[in-house]
Amino acid sequence: MPQNLPQYPIPIIGREREIAAVAAALHRTRIVSIVGTGGIGKTRLAVEVAQALSPEQRDGTWFVDLAPLLEPQLVPHAIAAAIGLELSPTDDFAEALLSAMRHQQLLLVLDNCEHVLHVAAEVVEALVAACPNVRVLATSREPFGIEAEHVYRLATLDEQSAMELFAEYACQADPQFSPAGRNLPVVRDICKRLDGMALAIVLAAANVRSMPLGQIRARLDGRLRLLKAGSRAVMLPRHQTMQALLDWSYDLLSERERRIFRKLGVFRGSFGRDAAQRVASNEKPEETAAVLDALVEKSMLLRESSDRYRMLESIRQYALEHLQAAGEEREARSAHAAFFAELSEWAASTFGEGSEEEWLAATAPDLDNFRAALDWSRDRDRQLAARLVANLADFWEFNNLAGEGLRRSEVILAALEQPNEPQAAEVLLAVSRLALAAHIYRRSFETSERARVLAERSKNLPVLAEARRLSGRSRYLLGIDPERSLWDLHDALEVIRGEGRPFFTARAQRDYASALAQKHHDEGLRLLMDALRMAEALDWPRLTVHVQINVAEREFRSGDADSAIARARRVIEMVRRRRYPLQLRHALTNLASYLSIKGEDAEALEVAREAISIGRTYELQADIAVPLQSLALALAHAGQASKAARLLGYVDAFYDRFAMKRELTEAIVQRELLASLALTFGDRELEHEMDLGARMTDEAALELALEDEVALRGKDEVALGQTADLVRPNIDA
Repeated sequence: MPQNLPQYPIPIIGREREIAAVAAALHRTRIVSIVGTGGIGKTRLAVEVAQALSPEQRDGTWFVDLAPLLEPQLVPHAIAAAIGLELSPTDDFAEALLSAMRHQQLLLVLDNCEHVLHVAAEVVEALVAACPNVRVLATSREPFGIEAEHVYRLATLDEQSAMELFAEYACQADPQFSPAGRNLPVVRDICKRLDGMALAIVLAAANVRSMPLGQIRARLDGRLRLLKAGSRAVMLPRHQTMQALLDWSYDLLSERERRIFRKLGVFRGSFGRDAAQRVASNEKPEETAAVLDALVEKSMLLRESSDRYRMLESIRQYALEHLQAAGEEREARSAHAAFFAELSEWAASTFGEGSEEEWLAATAPDLDNFRAALDWSRDRDRQLAARLVANLADFWEFNNLAGEGLRRSEVILAALEQPNEPQAAEVLLAVSRLALAAHIYRRSFETSERARVLAERSKNLPVLAEARRLSGRSRYLLGIDPERSLWDLHDALEVIRGEGRPFFTARAQRDYASALAQKHHDEGLRLLMDALRMAEALDWPRLTVHVQINVAEREFRSGDADSAIARARRVIEMVRRRRYPLQLRHALTNLASYLSIKGEDAEALEVAREAISIGRTYELQADIAVPLQSLALALAHAGQASKAARLLGYVDAFYDRFAMKRELTEAIVQRELLASLALTFGDRELEHEMDLGARMTDEAALELALEDEVALRGKDEVALGQTADLVRPNIDA
């Protein structure tokens, strides 16, 4: 079964009874929270339980670390990213997550929920209500407080288990260490004074190589007495013990280790060795690497791979406190932001090269650090923030976070000190590109036109070409001035082709050919096929899929519906396999149009309803209106004329509301639907029914479309059976 559970070098010790109890609870109920103080071992227990139950989960066991999140509303994003779901760039991802997981059978492990508890509780409650085969195992310092939750309060380790844990980690730090003989009572005393706290024991054991056990006990004892005397009224005893141990562990570091350790507190999530070197500043690379290794050995830092690291959140917060106390925070955060600004430039310069999978693997792990760099630079270094925004548009889109990227980019754009200077053009382009990805076409058009003016003033041809491409594309989608759109897209393509980057050339040619084919079908199709060949020569499958969708449209409009249907089915199969739900929605919407016009009503209904479901998931109203029209045509063919007429009225009103124009295929479906309805209604009756539909709310229209989901399986039973695997309503199959 697929899973992403953390791996530990030493087997879990002393938690057999707890593992069995939590696993049994998860068999009885679908939400279990392991609750306890920091450092008690909640995460480790959850991972062991998840590992034990993994074979039972058809769609995997997935671990989601919520500790790096500073914004509670990002909880659905973190879940989607961990599972590998591709979510639409919308403001609210919760409904998207519910729909995407509705048909999955999996165990979700949510770690460190306490600081996002309210939102996490809402998401978990909604998930369990909407997804009958999803179970949630959470760790937190306090329960969610929801009705279906089973709370398992984790106790500290018993004495024997605590001593075994100490011995295992001590032997890992110093293979010559033995817990027997005279060491035994000292180990027992250390574990007793650490209250059986797993993290505290691990931290203490990591230091046996540097000092005798007796000295460890003596230093720990002295510090504990001091802390308890000064803060008994503020901190729980276990918190006092952890604080004491962290202080003590910090004191045992060399000066260089302390300096680098506290600077590492500025990282969010995992980070690479190169990033640590930059933030460490005045240190030689080999010395920084040695310190990182030393911090890993002393359990102050976790190694995720050969060159990536992560701090436990409690330790990271501790490091930040010392960084602030040392007056070094501004310098460290400035170095951090500068490094990730440079990394963003690398991400932008390599986008479209190599393979999509490799590019994402190289950039996605630093998502939390890009966020941190933007958060810090927003108010302190707006020029650096603008660099980040200008370079991260493709990163946000290809990590399925265009909505978040757009919000962040809009904030930086609004804060620019010179928004009408040429340097602002690339920030405007980033906003335009993300607005286009988020289907906010009017905003994309407005910002691309502003960028165009600035690029013309500075004679920056590459920026001007991209501004004209985005302007032309958004004009085309809005149905504004088709001739101007075609002109912009053509001229942009010529400049982009001259830059010699195949991905961007194929993308620009796709945009131009799609618009050209509206008036000159043969030439547009020829250029699209050429763009398809270019895209297929690259290892960026999403681009290939998008061009294929456009080619199918041209085939259909030329009268070759069978080829269009066959191509759409191949695309659907491909995007299901690769888990691209937004492009799946696009392909399903087009296929529903083709099938409804051909009169293959049962399959058209199935396909349209799945497309509508995905559109609802991602709250993209345009992605609902178009398949609604195809669904209405199938209903009209099935004798449900009143429902079909009202749905057509709603769709017409939708286009009017957003000043959008139907593309040719949509216009063909509309014409066929009107012709079918004319066989049932007179002009006045049809106008009345459509007027009722035009006044419906979005939710009412969806309810009308999806009520009584009759399976019209008569003449299309065979065809529908042949494609059942391609159109089943599980978008992540």
